[in-house]
Order: sequence, then structure tokens, then C-alpha cells
Amino acid sequence: MHPDYNQNSFDHDVALIRLNEAVTSIPPVQLKRVGFGDFQGSGVPVTALGWGLENSEAYHGSDVLLKGQVNLINRDQCRSDYSYSRQMIEDTMICAIGDGVDSCQGDSGGPLYQESTGLQVGVVSWGVGCAEEGYPGVYADVGLHYPWIAAIAGLSLADDTTGSGYCNAADLADLADELKKEQRMLAEINALEIQLREASCVDYFTVVTGPCTATGKCVSSPNFPSSYGNNEACSIRANFPGDLEVLNSAFSTEPTYDQLTVGSTPYDGTSGPNGGSIDLDTLISWSTDGSVTGSGWKICLSLGA
Repeated sequence: MHPDYNQNSFDHDVALIRLNEAVTSIPPVQLKRVGFGDFQGSGVPVTALGWGLENSEAYHGSDVLLKGQVNLINRDQCRSDYSYSRQMIEDTMICAIGDGVDSCQGDSGGPLYQESTGLQVGVVSWGVGCAEEGYPGVYADVGLHYPWIAAIAGLSLADDTTGSGYCNAADLADLADELKKEQRMLAEINALEIQLREASCVDYFTVVTGPCTATGKCVSSPNFPSSYGNNEACSIRANFPGDLEVLNSAFSTEPTYDQLTVGSTPYDGTSGPNGGSIDLDTLISWSTDGSVTGSGWKICLSLGA
């Protein structure tokens, strides 16, 4: 059993059985040697095999070996597009779903096999019911666990009876496909960031509560540049990460008592958060007491080049 197996989450749900004698009558299946990425594998047809229940109403396992075709779902989709919570689908798992086809009780430990490559890609692990709508079957990722399997079985990671080295052609094609997808995603994110920087209609801050004012790239104390009032309070959220700039060095509050707090750092008097940086959703708060006031402050956010 894998040393990191978790009986509650079924993380690392793989184990090996050592036989007393070698099996020579049938050729062994080849194992996938590279794990699936979070955005990799969707739509790939695979076959689940087992001797388990034919459906959730059955009382005993099958007398014959059953198999059914299902399609892989990438981990990100399995976490977001179905009824599982994101925390339930670990990085060591892969998901697959079929049209009324699924692994069932008694199939656990059986193979998930990709006939087009001749590789076992998964091990039947867990799920909710059998072919329940919204609940794909969940399998241990064989490729991710291959180094552990090789170590226990006394294999070298370079051993490969097909002569294709550590990664076979299918593994390399999968990795190249995942890399292309991630590169496209990064390009789309960069393009979106440029559009956001150039969009004058986008507010970089959101005033959650209170009378402070957020417009475009900036947020300011109430009534700025005229004096703010007594007993004021604002809660502000940054909508983007970036660098803060105090507009024209305009920062004037009653020292100690009227404070602008960025994250956990308070600012007052004439010392504003000029040149500081903030993260997405950083909270900013403003509070004043009941006596002396000042002209207040206006800070702006730069998203960089």
C-alpha cells in the first residue's frame, strides 16, 4: 500500500501485490509513466474493467469480467463542472464519465485502460453511486504513481520493454498538448490584463462600505481634496494586484487618530502608502475620530507595464 494513502480522502489509492510465481501465459499491460496535468486528458476514451456490481441495485458481483467505455475529464473540470467539491479531487486522481457507464462497488483496484495506446492510465478508486448523474468515477492516476511502483517492483525508471525509453510516444504527445494549452491560457490572460489596463471604465477599487469614493484607478477619502468628516469609516477592496501611488503626495490626516490601513499596515499624518504594493482582494480601511480633520488622501493603483 502506498505510504501516503489516506483512507478518508482516498488520496494515493494504489497498492501492489507480489505473486509467488511469475505469470508468463499473458503479456503484462504497460503502465502510463507520466501523470495527467490539471487541464489534460478531457475527452480521451478509456475502458474500465472489473468484476463488481452491474448496477447500484445488484447484490453481488459479476460472474464474468465486465468492461465499459468512459471518457476522461480533466481534473480542473472534475472539480468545477460536477457535483464534487474542489477539495475532494486530489492531484493524485483522475476522473472519467460515460453515458450510463461507470465503475461500481467491487471494481475497486481494477484497471482504467487506454486501448489506443495500450496503457493502463488509472486504478478504480471511488465515486458516488454507480453512474449517478453529476458524479464521474474517480481513479488513481497511474502515471503520477509510476516512480513509486517502479521502486517497489525493483524496476529502473529507464526500463521499458517497448524500447521507447522513460516516456513513450503517447506520453510525449500528452505533455506537448498540455504545454500548448497552458501557453494559450497564459496568452489569453496577458491579453485580458492589457485590456483591463486600458479600459477607462474599470474601477481598480471597490468601496464595500462607507462614504469613500472609487473612480477608475483611484480611491479617495470622503470630500477629497476638501476636509473629510468626523467619525467616518470605510472598507475598500482592491480589484487587481499592483503598486500604490499617492496622488501628488496628497496625504494629510490627523496623526495617530485618523488612519488609512492597507492590509495590516496603518498610515496617518503625511506618511501615505506611496510605492507600496497590494495583492488581489487586499482590504483597505479608513477610520476617523471625533475631533481634528484634514484634507485626506487619494491613492491610485498602477498595474505595471
